[in-house]
Amino acid sequence: MATPRKSYFRVADSILYEGWDDNQIATCIRLLAHLNTRWAREGRSSEEACGSRLDRGDVAKITGKHRADVALTSLQRLADVTSMSLRVDGKVIEINWPKYAIFQELRTLETPLNNPPVAPSAPSPSPSPDKDIPASQKTQEPEASKRGTKQGKKTVCPERLDPEDRDRLIEWAATNFRLTRPQVVHAWQSVKAWALTNDHRRVDWVMVTQGAIRKGWALDGYKESDDDKYQRELAASPFRRADGDQLNAN
Repeated sequence: MATPRKSYFRVADSILYEGWDDNQIATCIRLLAHLNTRWAREGRSSEEACGSRLDRGDVAKITGKHRADVALTSLQRLADVTSMSLRVDGKVIEINWPKYAIFQELRTLETPLNNPPVAPSAPSPSPSPDKDIPASQKTQEPEASKRGTKQGKKTVCPERLDPEDRDRLIEWAATNFRLTRPQVVHAWQSVKAWALTNDHRRVDWVMVTQGAIRKGWALDGYKESDDDKYQRELAASPFRRADGDQLNAN
């Protein structure tokens, strides 16, 4: 069952220290509300929620300014101090704020972030891809999709991954699920505990961990430390310029 989308949004406390004026802060918060409404109530995807075409009414509501030129200036001043881009298309203003979805940790209804669909007590992280599939329906896997996988005998779960396998797993988790390194470490420890407890043997333990992450149970019990949370939010902050420099008050 899909998880209802949240009707609230996150605001980074760093905006208190950026040296913004009241108008920039108010415009930012109202814009966050506008984008979150599109995602939560209109069923937008996380990618779609990062952008919006604003008519004059939307712009006036977000900026609190009713003169079109003044309202545009307010939005432009916010874009100047964030990673948001802005384009004027006639009477419509197009905005795009990619880091909005990352910072808000948006997911579609089918893949909620903190609602793993499978309980850790009964997982099957690495089922045979051809299990229960009639031979007539099996297709040859493209050779390119096999790159980076291992072939050989099934082995018990190792105490630790080889550096190459570890880096491969961390890169995959960050790219596909935006997981941090501590989250990946927790996922690996969960898989290792499951494997050693049940004496499971697999060929590629990186793929096993990837399967457990996809199903969600590998992150059960994970609790983010304050330092890890700060580093993650700092890296994903939408209040960071496109060139990567964090804004700081003098």
